[in-house]
Amino acid sequence: RGEIKMLLRIFIVLLVIFCIGALIYYLFPPVKVCGRSMYPTYQDDTILLTTRCFLKYVPGEVYIYNRKEDGDDRVVVKRLKDVITQEGQTYLYFEGDNPEESYDSRYYGYIHHSLVMLKVVKVLKY
Repeated sequence: RGEIKMLLRIFIVLLVIFCIGALIYYLFPPVKVCGRSMYPTYQDDTILLTTRCFLKYVPGEVYIYNRKEDGDDRVVVKRLKDVITQEGQTYLYFEGDNPEESYDSRYYGYIHHSLVMLKVVKVLKY
């Protein structure tokens, strides 16, 4: 009986550790940069720590969003330049830090805030 109780306690501790790890990974997922649109701030293969938890959009901060255009569905990393509100809806204007190699709001305009998935917190690996 004592061994069963100890095994149960170990199982519960491991389950709690797993759940906490999964929650942290969900709330702060790492993201790998692909491409040079954010150079020199981020190079190709830079690993970013991001968060799903943010309350407002701050110009100058870097976000990750889903760009949907003409059947093209891509996740991109760009810097927020402007925020506007029209008829109660928030729209965002993004640009890459490397204008020569960035396809961004200069080409497709403002995007709806619902397309934003993550906010960059810091660089994990440059």
